[in-house]
Amino acid sequence: MFTNYLKVTLRNLARNLLFVIINIIALGLALSIAIVAYLNHKYDSDWDKSHVMAEEIYKVNFTHEIQGRQQSYGATPIPVGNFIGENISGVEAVIRFHGTSSPLKLGLNNFSRNIGYADPGFMDLFTFPIVKGSAEAFKDRQNILIDETIASAYFGEEDPVGKIMSIFNDNGEEFTYTVGAVFEDLPLNTSFQFRVLTQFDNYLDMWNVDESRWRTWIAATFLHIPNAEQAETVEELLEGMVPAHKRFYAHAVMLMDSDKSSAYSHINDTKKRLKAEFNRGPGFAWVTKGREIENYLRPELLTKSPETVQAVTPAEENDWCRCQRRTLRIGSSALKSSQRIQTY
Repeated sequence: MFTNYLKVTLRNLARNLLFVIINIIALGLALSIAIVAYLNHKYDSDWDKSHVMAEEIYKVNFTHEIQGRQQSYGATPIPVGNFIGENISGVEAVIRFHGTSSPLKLGLNNFSRNIGYADPGFMDLFTFPIVKGSAEAFKDRQNILIDETIASAYFGEEDPVGKIMSIFNDNGEEFTYTVGAVFEDLPLNTSFQFRVLTQFDNYLDMWNVDESRWRTWIAATFLHIPNAEQAETVEELLEGMVPAHKRFYAHAVMLMDSDKSSAYSHINDTKKRLKAEFNRGPGFAWVTKGREIENYLRPELLTKSPETVQAVTPAEENDWCRCQRRTLRIGSSALKSSQRIQTY
């Protein structure tokens, strides 16, 4: 009985061979598209789901109007993290993150790698399975964490924990760190794509970054907000406070004399503090390279205001002692002062 059914089926297929081929190809394409669509959906839905506390982590975004529409950016000004921590309640932790592509060296092996820089609480907030060593090693800024690919490429079968590796900045300066742990290679569907991880303060030192400047941007600022209901409140406070903070300094400029006596002198602590505080906004705080502002004014500019300018001593040839003792006569009054005049 079964043999007869099989013969009938094969005969019918042979009579309609073209129709059968078309249907088989169409069915195969449909199944392929369905499988690809499922994998794509799963890849997207599982984005960053490897982190245990993913539901409690929020990323700060900035928006900018471009051609009449609001464009969102994941990058943030570097002071935003400290600003949120100091001014907004309900945030359990603030984590700054940035990345560079920098040379990583061990012996003769020196290749450009993706380096991640994050605040010390990064490994507590995000989940990165550790293969060797301990995640606590990240709390020491002298340590770096590497993934399995880097460990295999640089150390082979040898245990890399405790070994010394070097990272170079764009100026070719070398910074040495100890391997504290090895973590699993990151999945493709994650916001992070680094192979080496170290503390954020190391990034500030390596690239001489001023973390108070609002014009310095980093890749991301993450917030840990355990209470989901508090997230909307934090967002509203952030939208109101940060723009107001930026507008306050938007058109402000501060210019200070350095008052340095030589090229090797340093500005005093008060000027340093004022410069740092002022630069937390989008305004500017400038300190002259030379001793005083008058170093950068041409003599003829100063002679236009007074009726007479009488030089008593000749100018010396540097920005810190280029002094001319002058008697400035304005109207009937005379003012004697040491004016530093730039000679061109």
